[in-house]
Amino acid sequence: MTETETATAWPDDSTRTRAAGTLSLVSERAVVNLLTLLHLSITLPLAYTLNIWTDEAYTLDTTARDVAYALRQALDFELQAPLYFVLLNLWRTASESVFFARLFSVACIALMLRLVVPLSRRFLPGINPCWTLGAFALHPFVVWAAIEIRLYALALLLAATLLLLFYEAYLAEKSSRRARVLYALVALVALYTHYYLGFLLVANACALVALGRWRALRSYLFWMMGVGVCFAPMLLIIKGQRATLTRDAAQTTSLLEAVKVLSWRFYDYVLPAGWTPLQFAQRWLVRFGLLCAVFVFIREARRSKRPAHFAVWTIATVTTLFYLVSLLLTGETLLLTRHTTVLFLPLMLLVLSTLEAIPRKSVRYGAAAVAFFFYVASLCAAYAPLAKTGDWERVARHISAAEQSGQPVAVFRGSGALPLKHYYKGLNPLVAIPVENRFDTFRPRDEIIADEAQLSRAFARAPREHEYLWLVTEDACVAPGAGYNCRALEEFVEANYTVESRRDFYRAQVRLLRRRDSQPD
Repeated sequence: MTETETATAWPDDSTRTRAAGTLSLVSERAVVNLLTLLHLSITLPLAYTLNIWTDEAYTLDTTARDVAYALRQALDFELQAPLYFVLLNLWRTASESVFFARLFSVACIALMLRLVVPLSRRFLPGINPCWTLGAFALHPFVVWAAIEIRLYALALLLAATLLLLFYEAYLAEKSSRRARVLYALVALVALYTHYYLGFLLVANACALVALGRWRALRSYLFWMMGVGVCFAPMLLIIKGQRATLTRDAAQTTSLLEAVKVLSWRFYDYVLPAGWTPLQFAQRWLVRFGLLCAVFVFIREARRSKRPAHFAVWTIATVTTLFYLVSLLLTGETLLLTRHTTVLFLPLMLLVLSTLEAIPRKSVRYGAAAVAFFFYVASLCAAYAPLAKTGDWERVARHISAAEQSGQPVAVFRGSGALPLKHYYKGLNPLVAIPVENRFDTFRPRDEIIADEAQLSRAFARAPREHEYLWLVTEDACVAPGAGYNCRALEEFVEANYTVESRRDFYRAQVRLLRRRDSQPD
């Protein structure tokens, strides 16, 4: 396909307007506002109610002082690009509350949702944008990002902005120089916010190659060279950050394991199944959908009439391949679901473009109904406890109500002491197990129990005269494949303490222990 053919095949505004559906412009605007408000009616109460967890506690500490501290901690401790932490530091000068910190993410996602409609009109001209917005507004991953005090909401906003500007700057029949300048600026902001957004920049270039838009590609590479020059000062820092991560947390992963892990991410994004009984159906429905996507792709390749689809499919494929390589280099530990945020938008657009290419509306309505059921079930399952991992606020209330002076609180893993400290204002000191938290450098291996001697030293940090001790453990020890040597902790507790009481919380457990050598024979 030549560049001229691609340009003429691209739908103009009138085509998009006719294909978008039967709703009037006024009705469409009302539905868009209604869906945005529906999303906010879910995220705002959750942002106000839920406790912070470990990652959020790290963010609050990183952004709690001045801008210089936020910048230094972002680079040296968080091992991240610094812009999000600097922006959040400035944002929190208005209020230091958890809710206000989360409002930054809520606002980013709300803005991202406003971009979904123009994105849909450009990349999915045959689908009413209200349907596309609904697929994003109620998606559990989008809700999760909105109530997380981390960079993922901003990353989603930047990814949506990049895709929209990419269309306007390089794919539209009448591309604008202004859009190319804005795209370059947003690309630079994206790289200084989240390194993985660079995958999207390369994927967009590959989309131009796939569409045969060589003149646009030359312009794209010219502007990206400028972005690269401006980002060059970060390269040495990234090298040091990667050395720290790979030394302390990287794992070797086979190609088969990497593909398996990435398929799990695919399942979670395409059809989230947070409610366990849905997981079997999720796997088979997504596999069936993948077969449909392959069939549609082959049919579209023969007809060559939907260049928007080829752009979406190329971007999704290239981004997926980059993550596959990353998995092979670092392992699953450093590439959890939240780390693949950049893949979310391309995959969702790929799924929607596949549905757009299926002429029967009944299929689309059926897919929408299934997705809505999965979304609602997953949201209910995820937020029914009204707590995030650790349930630290309720844990703190429980200990404060039952404790007495001289009963230190030991927390395993040690990183959990930070969010617990935010809520616990009781009588006793917190003791991180196996080692105290460090904020000069990130060392995930410090969370792993070495041996009994290390535990003896850790428990010795509690006042020696204590008879009772509270032990708080996260669910890391019951997770499949947990590598923290939790058995050593349980054996140490059994040998030196008796359990006086036990209470379970959301992904956490609190036990009151009594020293054996303090009990009468």
